[in-house]
Amino acid sequence: MINDDPNKIEPVLKELKKNFLDQQTKQIRFRKQQLQNLLRGLKELRPEIHQAQEKDLGIKNPNLGETFYLVPIEKALEHVISHFEVWTKPRFVKTPLLVGNGSSKIVPEPFGTVLVIGSWNYPFFTALAPAFEAIAAGNCVALKPSELAPNISKVLRKLFEKYLDTRYYQVIEGGVEVAKKISTYKWDLIIFTGSPEKGRLVAKAAADNLVPVILELGGKSPCIIDQDANIENAAIRICSGKYQNCGQTCIAPDFILVHESQKDKFIKSLQEKIELFYSQDPQNNQDYSRIISEFHAERQVKMIEEVKDKIVYGGNSDSKDRYVQPTIVLNPGKESQIMKEEIFGPILPVITYKDFVGEVLNPIMSDEKPLALYYFGGNKEHLRVLEQQTSSGAFVHNDVIMHSVVNDLPFGGVGKSGQSRLHGLYGFEACSHMKPILYKDTSNSFPNHIRFPPYTDSKMKFAKFVVPFGHLTNEDVKSGVLLAVFIVLFYFVVIPQIQNIFGNDSQQNADL
Repeated sequence: MINDDPNKIEPVLKELKKNFLDQQTKQIRFRKQQLQNLLRGLKELRPEIHQAQEKDLGIKNPNLGETFYLVPIEKALEHVISHFEVWTKPRFVKTPLLVGNGSSKIVPEPFGTVLVIGSWNYPFFTALAPAFEAIAAGNCVALKPSELAPNISKVLRKLFEKYLDTRYYQVIEGGVEVAKKISTYKWDLIIFTGSPEKGRLVAKAAADNLVPVILELGGKSPCIIDQDANIENAAIRICSGKYQNCGQTCIAPDFILVHESQKDKFIKSLQEKIELFYSQDPQNNQDYSRIISEFHAERQVKMIEEVKDKIVYGGNSDSKDRYVQPTIVLNPGKESQIMKEEIFGPILPVITYKDFVGEVLNPIMSDEKPLALYYFGGNKEHLRVLEQQTSSGAFVHNDVIMHSVVNDLPFGGVGKSGQSRLHGLYGFEACSHMKPILYKDTSNSFPNHIRFPPYTDSKMKFAKFVVPFGHLTNEDVKSGVLLAVFIVLFYFVVIPQIQNIFGNDSQQNADL
């Protein structure tokens, strides 16, 4: 049983804040060593991780747990280890001439002590990925794993205690009481992954202390299948993206918008892919996982009951086993629960349309901005308007969810689906204060004298004259001077020399 005492939060926060001041986490060599230790821990604790995944997530096939849950974490961590030293370097920027003689740069600076609150659907990735990006940025980290994945929570605690320096990096386990209380403290940054409803509570609590937050939330991600789409390709990729992790993926297609002409073909193909992947008995298939808890399984069952007359495939469940069959629902009512709430399970509504603009584009533009928007099809005009006129955390053409494994792409939502970005460089920068720095000399002559009283008429006339050139930088002036010198030399030295050479040649030809 996880200790649910919220009184343990404050001592951890105080210790981390105090230890941050010794500057150790800012040392590049120290950060790199800690990240490498974390990578080594992920490899050495493999058997315990697989056991925890089976108990919490129902992942019976270790190959599944390895390929889709652990390898992406390792690859993301290796990417950070390989690149973060470059990310820490100052970024030099140009200094306008009107500022005076000086230079400017931007330096990534750690916030201090970062709280990471992981989710239960991918409890390793949503906890560790933000944590190691915060570590790479030089922060101390407190990690709160999800209480709904208690076995994975224990492994995460062991990972931190055995492989990281606990003076700077700690795990705070706890249940509902700890989860409620932890975001009310004065952290320097909070990173939360979870539902929009819980994210709103975290943001409100953080606002009382003016603590910045990164919210990785969710929503109803639409998937459009146009009339010229490759149905076999769409079905196999949607089946994989939707039913992986039993539908508990924040970027999984939440509902399908399929052109009326492709409806029957798509549903038939999707049914075939479900049985190809998980057999006709998914409950006993080792590649099909489980809903996180009996409570969450019951929620899925209630959704199915409400639209049972619209089910064209599946619909079976066993709440005590946390099992819900892959289910397809055709044209459920707009007021049904599965069309009003994020499903977060293996139920897939399929909505038919005829009018792309009226039944697809306009509703997407007027609804809440989703975490992802997917489009299968080759209509270039439809592709263009979806990409340019809609807003979503990500837009993917002819695939689903795979943008999340591209380390050089940012990951995050917009509006109700989230705030800010994580992944690689974007996570590093989100966990850093990008501090502007300006160096100046001590001269108060031009152009500095313009900003000092008295503001005489002559000074103001001069200011009006030079302001239009304010966009020029010291570098531009230096380049301009060099160019002017080059032009003068070319005109007064090079050209006369050329004329002299050709003049001599002409004279010699004339003599001949």
